[in-house]
Amino acid sequence: MLSALVLVVAIGCGGSKIELSFDNATYTLEVGKDFTLAPTVSNPNNEEYELEYSSEHETVATYANGKVTGIAVGETKVKVSVKGNEKIYAEATIIVEEVVKHTVTFNTDGGTEIAAVEVENGAKLTLPAEPTKDGHVFEGWFTNAEKTIPFNVAVSITSNLTLYAKWELADYTVTFETNGGTEVNSREVKHGSKLPQVMNPFKENYTFVGWFVDEDLTEEFDFDTEIYEDMTLYAKWELVEYSVVFMVDNAEYETQMVKYGEAPTLPEEPTKEGFDFVGWFKDFNRTQEFDFEEDVVESDLILYAKWSLDEIDGYLVPNGGVLEGVVITPKEGAEPVEQELGFFNGDFTSANVSKGIFLYRGDHQLFAGDKTDTTGAIAGQDGAWWAFKLGLTEIAPNTLQVDAVVGFSNDTPIGIYDYILMGVWLATDMYPGFNFVNGGVQVGDILVIEGIDFDNDMGAVDGLIKKYKLVDMDYHYEITLKPDVELPTPTKRGYKFAGWYENNSYTGDPIYTVDENVGTNVLFAKWEQEEALEVIFDAGDYVDSEDTGLLSFVFYRYPGDKVYVPLFNINAEEGLEIVGWYTDEELTQEFDFNSPITESIRLYAMWDTATVKFVMELDGGVVEGSETYYTSELVGEMELGYFNSGYSWDNALTNLFLYDGDHSIFEGEGENDTTYHGYKVGLKHVKGNLFLVEKVIGYGVETPKGVYDYVLAGIWRTADQPVFSFLQSLVEGQTLLIEGLDLEAEGGEIEANMKLFNDSEVNVYQRLVFDYNEELPTPVKEGFTFLGWYDNPEFEGEAVTEFTFEDKVASVYYAKWEAETPVEK
Repeated sequence: MLSALVLVVAIGCGGSKIELSFDNATYTLEVGKDFTLAPTVSNPNNEEYELEYSSEHETVATYANGKVTGIAVGETKVKVSVKGNEKIYAEATIIVEEVVKHTVTFNTDGGTEIAAVEVENGAKLTLPAEPTKDGHVFEGWFTNAEKTIPFNVAVSITSNLTLYAKWELADYTVTFETNGGTEVNSREVKHGSKLPQVMNPFKENYTFVGWFVDEDLTEEFDFDTEIYEDMTLYAKWELVEYSVVFMVDNAEYETQMVKYGEAPTLPEEPTKEGFDFVGWFKDFNRTQEFDFEEDVVESDLILYAKWSLDEIDGYLVPNGGVLEGVVITPKEGAEPVEQELGFFNGDFTSANVSKGIFLYRGDHQLFAGDKTDTTGAIAGQDGAWWAFKLGLTEIAPNTLQVDAVVGFSNDTPIGIYDYILMGVWLATDMYPGFNFVNGGVQVGDILVIEGIDFDNDMGAVDGLIKKYKLVDMDYHYEITLKPDVELPTPTKRGYKFAGWYENNSYTGDPIYTVDENVGTNVLFAKWEQEEALEVIFDAGDYVDSEDTGLLSFVFYRYPGDKVYVPLFNINAEEGLEIVGWYTDEELTQEFDFNSPITESIRLYAMWDTATVKFVMELDGGVVEGSETYYTSELVGEMELGYFNSGYSWDNALTNLFLYDGDHSIFEGEGENDTTYHGYKVGLKHVKGNLFLVEKVIGYGVETPKGVYDYVLAGIWRTADQPVFSFLQSLVEGQTLLIEGLDLEAEGGEIEANMKLFNDSEVNVYQRLVFDYNEELPTPVKEGFTFLGWYDNPEFEGEAVTEFTFEDKVASVYYAKWEAETPVEK
């Protein structure tokens, strides 16, 4: 059968012929199905044409108006051509196949059976009614036996298929009747499953017995029972028993179980040395006594034994506080961890960090910088920023307690801690002692420092740290506790003392004066942290603009601390120095550095012309207005009454005696030595009137003639004898300057004064204080001409004629002289 489709197209210029073609040579379809098969037309000249369609075997498939329809199984050719010109055509082979059907089988997994169905290939399945299964809920059809892939009804069927029913156990509701107890929510339980244990309800003054299946509470529910229906469980109760615990000094003395509303049995009376038993009390502070005749138990109860203090040896635990006379000693068997200490209060440099660890005062200027401040006064970082730091509190001389782990890469505000222990680690090296500082020491540990002088040492030291855990130390103050004894008040920098307590939980009232209600022989100090106060030193406007200087400096103190001017550098303008600090910008109220502070303050610098402390070695010359200057701190003075004579009982009460070491007074042997029963000190003559304490000879010792340059002697007469106390205080290595002594004079009574210094090397100079802009002094010396000041005793280099700013810190200047030529008369 032929049919034509007329296509109207515009005719253009040119002579191109029409061409027809199909995309494929063969097409397949099923019986009863159809599809559109349109040729591709090439018509470059836009000629007008019509198409004709035909099928070689229309009993197999028809081809009309561009549609192919399958009639029967078989094969045919279809053709499309230009009407009137059969030479222009396209043809293709059509294969018609039988319709394919697929069987869908239903596996109900124990549910009601469902018959299999057939579905044409590519058609969609219409699901049957849902199956049922006793005790289960149908969850849907799945395409795999594991029931993990749900069946999608929108998907066409293209092969035989088995669908699997998925089931979930049915849920049953178990309801709880608590019979006056707290509510218990109902539970859902799967068919055939067991009810999980539920939290017991609560009913005041009752004990929960269990769950029962009947309202009469005769059959207890077994939680091993499988559930096959909804059910209700009923709570059963019995009156509760409460514990009554009798406590004696924080230890359990006796425990009784007592039913609600009944009274406990009075236990046997406890005893305690130094105390009388008063009774049992309901509260920790022992203010409400329990009456065994009237009071009953209505809840768990703790009864506390109360004591009346008579007298007992007690202990005060300062908890980091300082208390004169406190005992801080290692317990028997305690072994410290030891660590060498390389530096104290100085020499924290890159060259030294590999040599040891460092201990610094917490208010040292090393910590003056601020890592976060790169534009302000310091314009730099904390000098110890990269060190690992521990904050320490001084609890006794040479004994420190770890207060805080500051760590590294953290700013350490100056003045917060008493001392700071530091170690340094680099990626390439683990420096000595770093592991001790970082991890080896914990907060609360006690460090005993040996081998350093906290008042005088600075820089490299040969120190030793002994670290003890707090539990390994006896750290207490011994005291007799009895009524009306006032307890001492400890101190702890940065903290306020809040009283002594009978327990280290600090419950109850603080104790300051002992009374009969104190029930223990150990009392604990309670502390309250105080906020650090800021002390700002404002240097003002006189900083040298050519060199970055310190404009202001924050220094931390605590309430009750005194303030001192820290050692920090101020690059002042030439010839100026700070002469005082004031509390107001107008500089009218000078700050009193001897008074403790109670609040943060800002201090303002007063500037004036710098003063020069000019230290001189005059070599016999004189500078008018100068004063004697010693290079060491003067620690004591005493008169000297006799030189090379006078040694007697009568003269000894108020006098000391100085003898040449080879004096005849030392010629006797043993007790025949005249000074045998006296107290003697051997001296070495250094120069001039300076003497070194070489040997403390003491009592009852022969003093061989000629062993010492000089011997200072005294005789004990009475306990109140200042000259003898001074003599006994001398220690080896000290220096004596004896003013008014003429070593060339004959012996006899003299008027001389001894000055004592701790250092073994002491020099005596003259010092003149004058304004920076004044001329240098000119000394005079009879018979000599002054040639100038030199900064060295060899008079090398140029003479000093004027001061520069840096010269203020120079040590000693030496006067150079030339003898005058006598004038002939």
